Amino acid sequence: MKKKILANVFIWIFFILAVSFASLEIYKKHNNNIYYMDADYIADFSDNKKVAWVADNIFIWEVKEELWWMEKKEGEWKIPNTLFTIKVLYNIKWKLEGNINILQEWWYDEYWNLFLMEWNKLLEKWNIYLFTSKWKSFTINSHKNWHHFLFSNKNLKEEEIMKFIQEDQTVKDFREAYKNEEYYQDNYKISSEINAYKNLTSKEKEDFEIFENWFNK
Repeated sequence: MKKKILANVFIWIFFILAVSFASLEIYKKHNNNIYYMDADYIADFSDNKKVAWVADNIFIWEVKEELWWMEKKEGEWKIPNTLFTIKVLYNIKWKLEGNINILQEWWYDEYWNLFLMEWNKLLEKWNIYLFTSKWKSFTINSHKNWHHFLFSNKNLKEEEIMKFIQEDQTVKDFREAYKNEEYYQDNYKISSEINAYKNLTSKEKEDFEIFENWFNK
């Protein structure tokens, strides 16, 4: 009896997962309209130095795989959440290592129209991004200057990836922004001095100038 119940449970779990992924594939194939929604921000995050101050982490990563997809409903909106595994390749602010999970939210209506917060494009496997985040909050921020697509990693060798990262202008800009963080006092208390450049030791600042030191081997 127990074996039969367990078998039925596993069948239902498999069915639910199959339906979820099937729904996602249907959505991807049938959606023709993408709409970007405006958002209000508490600061001018187009300034790299402000982003560098508010963010606790600035790093480069590659999308390794899409783990799962789930949907929750709020009123007439369907809110899918896609969880990705990413590999940390290079650090600008703080030192993250290995693989971590990152969450991306998006919305669609009953007509399969896709709604994204402005500039929040769907992540794709093999792509490499620059990402800024608050401490242990690895959810894609909608502001275009909190995440940047850099290049695709498909068929690239490790040394080629490292060279592309080192020569990328966005990476260079954020390294300079980190060294010249612009203090921002906000009413929401989101700013902090966690991992601030000014708090690095002299030795850490010397190490920062050697670009290769911040790659994850």
